[in-house]
Amino acid sequence: MSAARLYWLSLLSLAEAISIAKSEEVHQHPRLEGWLAVAAACVSGSLHGVGMALRKWGGTGKVVYWRAWRWWLGAAADFVGGIFFMTCVSFFPAAVLLPVVAVVQMGTGYVMGVVLFGESTTRRGSLGLACALLGVAALSQQDLGLAKPAAVRDFFALWGRLTFLAVNGCLVTVLVVVGTLADRSMLFVLISGYLDGVQFLATRALATSLIEGQTLGCHFWAVLALKTTCIVLCLHTLQLALSENLSRVAAAYPLVASVMPCMLGAAFFGDTLPLSRGLGCAFLCTLLGVALLSERGACQEDSASAESP
Repeated sequence: MSAARLYWLSLLSLAEAISIAKSEEVHQHPRLEGWLAVAAACVSGSLHGVGMALRKWGGTGKVVYWRAWRWWLGAAADFVGGIFFMTCVSFFPAAVLLPVVAVVQMGTGYVMGVVLFGESTTRRGSLGLACALLGVAALSQQDLGLAKPAAVRDFFALWGRLTFLAVNGCLVTVLVVVGTLADRSMLFVLISGYLDGVQFLATRALATSLIEGQTLGCHFWAVLALKTTCIVLCLHTLQLALSENLSRVAAAYPLVASVMPCMLGAAFFGDTLPLSRGLGCAFLCTLLGVALLSERGACQEDSASAESP
């Protein structure tokens, strides 16, 4: 994955955050709640990073990777990370929380790839990790805005929104184009990211339903079935990509899995985000770190290819 593509993805994520920003006053959450939400997102991201490393450790080179106990341990870490994410996803916009999860997941994958799998480290990657973590710390001190309610009974009706149909159509077009032009590993990463975006929509609707004490009717179970299906397919396609290189996937996937859910979530739910200078700087710092970490993964793969006969 070229550096130019990664920078475009980062800029797209920033543009999406700005596009849903509103200048008018919105309901604000207390600073403590914002800090706790970012902390929960950090725990979620770290568990996803550990889960990714465990799935690579237990499943690489195995056709029936699901028979390895380490792979299931990684899946369990993902599950617990998802629970932490559900505690905050219904309160704050996706454009804020998902980059936080992506940064921590990438940083965890970066460190574990170097320590456990002997993958090389670079100054660019270390600088990106420090910059991204600084951005996350800055985000925790900002007003994170308000996530609009997402009733589970309206979940499937919202799929008919023109804005969501347009965004969804663009993402599917990207998948088709990449499938014909790029390598299979990148296609698997994008498919997994798209599935993660769909299950994010379901997660937020389910979390809102549980927190508000709504009746667990047929809509709830249908959305839960959709989420479960997306998770299974997401794990499978991600495992196919992980078999190549942990550093590359750990760098590229969280970026893709941050941009796609942000786009789908903003179009689906219509979140509001109060734009301020501090929030803008925090976003820029976070996304710059993401881009540096991602480029590090791509550069590592290129150097490995050059060294091979």
